[in-house]
Amino acid sequence: MKLSFVPLSVFADTSFWAEVNRRKLNMWKLSEDPVAVVGTYTNEVCNCAAPLLSLSYDAFNDQPLPDIQSIIPVRGHLIVYNTKEAYDGANREAVIRKYASEIVNVIKKRDWITQPHLLNTFILTAYADLKKFKFYFWNCIPALLYPKNMQTVKQEILDDSLTASIQLCVKNFGYKPFFLTQNGTIDLKDGLSNKNLKPETVDFVCLDPSTIKFVLGWPLRNLIAALAYIRKDWNSIRLVSFRSGHSPLAFRYTISWDPEQDELTNTAVGWERDGKGAAGKMEVDLSNSFDPIRLTEQSVDLNLRLIRWRLIPGLDLARYSDLKCLILGSGTLGCNIARGLLGWGVRNFTFVDNATVSFSNPVRQSLFEYSDSLDGGKPKAEAATNALRRIFPSVNAKSCCMTIPVPGHSVSTSAEKEVQNVVDCLERLVIEHDVVFLVMDSREARWLPSLLCTFHHKFAISVALGFDSYVVVRHGFSQPDKLVESISSDAVVIPGDHLGCYFCCDVTAPGNTTADRTIDQQCTVSRPGVSLQAAGTAVELLASVLQHPEFGYAPARTDDNDDASTLLGATPHQIRCFVSKFQQITPTVQRFTHCLACGQAVNEAYKKERFQFLLRVFNNPKYLEKVSGLQQLGESFNEMSIWAFDDDESVASSVSSA
Repeated sequence: MKLSFVPLSVFADTSFWAEVNRRKLNMWKLSEDPVAVVGTYTNEVCNCAAPLLSLSYDAFNDQPLPDIQSIIPVRGHLIVYNTKEAYDGANREAVIRKYASEIVNVIKKRDWITQPHLLNTFILTAYADLKKFKFYFWNCIPALLYPKNMQTVKQEILDDSLTASIQLCVKNFGYKPFFLTQNGTIDLKDGLSNKNLKPETVDFVCLDPSTIKFVLGWPLRNLIAALAYIRKDWNSIRLVSFRSGHSPLAFRYTISWDPEQDELTNTAVGWERDGKGAAGKMEVDLSNSFDPIRLTEQSVDLNLRLIRWRLIPGLDLARYSDLKCLILGSGTLGCNIARGLLGWGVRNFTFVDNATVSFSNPVRQSLFEYSDSLDGGKPKAEAATNALRRIFPSVNAKSCCMTIPVPGHSVSTSAEKEVQNVVDCLERLVIEHDVVFLVMDSREARWLPSLLCTFHHKFAISVALGFDSYVVVRHGFSQPDKLVESISSDAVVIPGDHLGCYFCCDVTAPGNTTADRTIDQQCTVSRPGVSLQAAGTAVELLASVLQHPEFGYAPARTDDNDDASTLLGATPHQIRCFVSKFQQITPTVQRFTHCLACGQAVNEAYKKERFQFLLRVFNNPKYLEKVSGLQQLGESFNEMSIWAFDDDESVASSVSSA
């Protein structure tokens, strides 16, 4: 069977052309000299129609080529012509022969044996219309026409065991594009110089970008040419095409060619073709993309795409950009959380707060500045919203000035209607958003939002600060109209709908914690760096949970965290940090049946009585203990008496009800 190869298609993103635009204007000017660039391809298994040679803004980085999992760098050249006529009329046959000659020299001098990446290069010819922001380009990846009459003698898919072994070799060999293996990796130089080495006893493993089963990728052509030239006593090889991913694949080919070959020359093919086989000249119009706001949007996305292309190919960025976040509390934590979420590509925010920016706030609260504190101070929620828009104009940010009703803060008869309107507004906000951050100053202020998040099945994260400590808690994610079944108290894996909320460890109802307090007790007094740590931890916890296929139902473990539970790592229930010791723990707490916020009895009471239930709790927090069952639980403990026996009577102790 005649051997065939699938070509690489060039993919140059907007940031690459933006950099070309900048350099042509400010650096290259009238020069048409070739400029060194670096592209990348991946051997990751994907559903792409064709494998891609990718170019981004960092293509001009002249640093040493890194060894990155599944990413293979290729050094090439960019030629930017000064006119469209020069671009169209370029002698492309001369261009491909020039660079093919360099590959021939690399093969003959055997430089490729120690530097495998030298076997492949590319030449991107382009013309930049700097007035209209149009870019015309045609790419070439030279492939030597040597040896002649290459045939596939045999092809097979390796089993899982052999594939795993190949995968380990790939890792141990530093993700080089090619290497030699015979029961473990062999140095290419030693292997190829061993005259006793038989081609049928070794495998040449290649990180193959091909997207088609049993069709090799374009970069492998020059490898076969190099092997045929170096070992003229061979007329066949065994080649393993390795494609990585969640379900890696490995194909083994036995490839043969005519034993008698002409001299190795610079005769080559490689100019990109379209689907019909015609010249693959392309153009891109970026006149809209170079609007400053649009460039900002693309730059934000670019940073995240780099994570996906280079570090975590499977990262689902849409889970961030589509997210709607409600931030209850626009102070130190709220500001820093918003900044972190913005970096993850979150576009939709609503800030809620009842305070104004004071002179002490801007140095600690990262969305505020001095001008926000003048003339009595701007409302914090509004100032935070405006700041986000200045940072990223395309953000969809809203604000709401609201005082959240809390247990222990009595509501007069005349204020009942106003408080009910506030509750209705808060409930609408919870319903409209996907994630709620509870980052208010007081514990009691978190109670109503915690209840509403449980009632409406919304994902919530609470963050609280101490002087030199913080806690981040993701609330248990209840399933609509489903009774949560109990699980063993010593279970290691706790499903997301069995996790406790912020109040699940409380045995008394939240009350008024601001009354009769001095200023240092009323304000959140903490080490300045603690809020940044806490906010960052909360953002990264959400980022990890969002990548879990079950989202809020992602389980947490009571033993060591499973850092492979998502693409970004673990999904713990709580993170508690003690800065004085620089120590962090990740406890897991199951949902408490009599919880004051997420307990079934409390939610049933709210479902039945709605605002009237809340009103009774606001005026009398002890009523909440009664409804939740905490009061009865406490009374049952008080009724218990403990009888102790000495050794003459019994070796045990007994507990009985009085």
